[in-house]
Amino acid sequence: TALVGAPPTHLDSHHDVHHDPRVLPHLLRWAEHTGVPVRGYAGVRHLSKFYGQWGGETHPEQIGVPGLLRLLRTEVGDGMTELTCHPGYVEPGVSSSYAAEREVELHTLCDGRVRHAIWEMEIRLIGFRDLPSPRVAVPERAR
Repeated sequence: TALVGAPPTHLDSHHDVHHDPRVLPHLLRWAEHTGVPVRGYAGVRHLSKFYGQWGGETHPEQIGVPGLLRLLRTEVGDGMTELTCHPGYVEPGVSSSYAAEREVELHTLCDGRVRHAIWEMEIRLIGFRDLPSPRVAVPERAR
């Protein structure tokens, strides 16, 4: 809270390090104590297929409008689904292995066709802060 001026909405980690069995039990106990949801343990489906790079190559077709529309139609169902994305602008002088893809994602996410599909499919956009109640599903093996 002190670092950003607000309580955390949820916990996750870069490259899903929080799933490491040496880390996960401690994180889940903390989450259960605080009521802060953890990605993968909060009753929210995690959709990570909106990513435009693998095998050292860029795949803009995966993060373009047709790719996202396909994911919305085939991967989002009843309940809550979190879409992993990395939108942003490429800043001169900032080195990143996932740079140009960020701008493609940004343009895709802001595209009117995507907005229309979300409306048409009656998808409600929320954040972890909007979850009905802070839930943490702690598996027995992690207790």
